[in-house]
Amino acid sequence: MAVRVAHGAFGKAAGGLRRSRKADRRRRTRSLGEGASQVSSKGHAKALRERYWTVQDPGNARTSYADAMQEFVEAALLAYECGQSELGLMEQLKRNSQGSEDEGDRECVLWAALVAVTIDKAPKRTVKRWGVGEPVTEETLGSWSDFVQAIVDAYFKKGMVWYPIERLQLVQMTSFGYADRACIVAERARLVFTVLETVYPQFPKM
Repeated sequence: MAVRVAHGAFGKAAGGLRRSRKADRRRRTRSLGEGASQVSSKGHAKALRERYWTVQDPGNARTSYADAMQEFVEAALLAYECGQSELGLMEQLKRNSQGSEDEGDRECVLWAALVAVTIDKAPKRTVKRWGVGEPVTEETLGSWSDFVQAIVDAYFKKGMVWYPIERLQLVQMTSFGYADRACIVAERARLVFTVLETVYPQFPKM
């Protein structure tokens, strides 16, 4: 079993897509430079929570799974750029839930953290972070580095846009001593690949 992301042949279309997306990100980064400090963690946490649940039930939001995942990644990248952290987002979600921790909130923040780990493991850093604090805890970075690194290497070194889920489960066994269900692993792998295709596009969208 493998997670796949749609792609096409290399060529002019790929080059045009890279230039277009890079230009969009440059424009967004310039605007962040002026107002990032004014964006609250409450706003980012709320946006991430809403988009996480849309991924879990895209039909109810009248969107596709791929589009819902893309929206989550964009929100997580914005939170990263604005200097938000894993701990800060979790604290804000807890406040919004009157101090209680929700399983969905924990997974939502983990997803945001995986976006940050993916940026950290990429061979080139193109996402500007307007903050001095670390985006994820040392524990999260240490626990998920091998999982994310396997996907990043496959993407950059082998041109792969999929990865065998069974092998990612073996990586989890090494890192955690257990492996999540295949559907959970596949969804997290899809998240990492979506980050890579958004920030470092190599293939034109179909």
